[in-house]
Amino acid sequence: MKIALVAPSPVPFQFGGTESLVIEIQRLIHSHTPHRCEVLKIPIRENSFWSIIESYYAFHTLDVSHFDMVISTKYPSYIVHHPCHILYLVHPFRQVYDMYPAFGQPYEVPREDRHRLVQDILKRIQAGDNGVDEVFDLLFSIRNDRWSYPPGLFSVPGPFLRTLLHYFDKQALSPSRIQKYYAISERVKNREGYFPNNVPVKVLYPPSSQRPCPETRQSHHYALSVSRLASTKRIELLIESMDYVSPEIHLKIVGEGPEERKLRELADKNSRIEFLGFVTNQELEGLYSSAFALPFVPRDEEYGLVVLEAMHCHTPVITADDSGGPLELVRDGVNGFIVNPNPKEIASKITYLYQNPGHAKELGNKGHDLVDKINRDFLKGILTEWLE
Repeated sequence: MKIALVAPSPVPFQFGGTESLVIEIQRLIHSHTPHRCEVLKIPIRENSFWSIIESYYAFHTLDVSHFDMVISTKYPSYIVHHPCHILYLVHPFRQVYDMYPAFGQPYEVPREDRHRLVQDILKRIQAGDNGVDEVFDLLFSIRNDRWSYPPGLFSVPGPFLRTLLHYFDKQALSPSRIQKYYAISERVKNREGYFPNNVPVKVLYPPSSQRPCPETRQSHHYALSVSRLASTKRIELLIESMDYVSPEIHLKIVGEGPEERKLRELADKNSRIEFLGFVTNQELEGLYSSAFALPFVPRDEEYGLVVLEAMHCHTPVITADDSGGPLELVRDGVNGFIVNPNPKEIASKITYLYQNPGHAKELGNKGHDLVDKINRDFLKGILTEWLE
């Protein structure tokens, strides 16, 4: 069987959890089945209203008819057409779902912005019209004459974009278009509006592609952060926590992202904080294997693949009680710790794990056992449910 695994390629390029997951799915299919899997990616931009619409249109018009099956992942890849389509949802465009409204944005397009073509689109959407091609045609007519419209109509996120993406997603994820629904976590499965009502959705936790680190290892004096440097990851809490930890403890921060300059300025006066930027997989394995803890306290994360990677290397994890997906993996006092998202509480657990290496090892071993189970369950899901 010929399988297309479709996913977006973000512009500017970044390599995160979704990118790792796509590569691992392809590797597992090639390693454990007779099927062939091609990864199909389309560059997408999120820097404007029109770049987002164009990204949706690119996947909507992507020809995958020469494949026997399609597996889609993150928005807008799931708008692709194929008669045998499995959805493995990472997340939609969250800014128009659970992260909306932003800055007090209204939910509906203001009446003064409803020019004729906008009205035509809204009428089609309100009527539940399945004419996605016609809606795109109307949108591109608006784009060609966009200077005639108020700039606020094209805000990101904004009510017009929200209405359009909810419509496109509803059409794309209809039971008439998707054969099987999967989510990467219970958090994603249960978010309002992500899936059609009353469809069966199964959670299949993504596996870790990290090579296992030796159980007996030399721990060093540093805690490790591995994450995209973005506001939702709350790296600033880790930096601030370093004011309260034991003075011999260091923090190494792996990752790149839009908040890097701000975070470097925040950490500038603390010589025990080191930014490593991008590192190779081999370097990352060494960092995991020598860290005594991984503090990871994002806000409402979908899953948190770095949690699994750390656990795979017997490294205990500290996460926050509002971090979302990591709470499905971390058990407080069993394979890590769950804290309130404030620097002093984070610092307390970092210091505890450093000063109690025996307990840290016990927590890390429990985490490693969980990773083994998740990896086995994921492979079983591919073999017995996706490719049966």
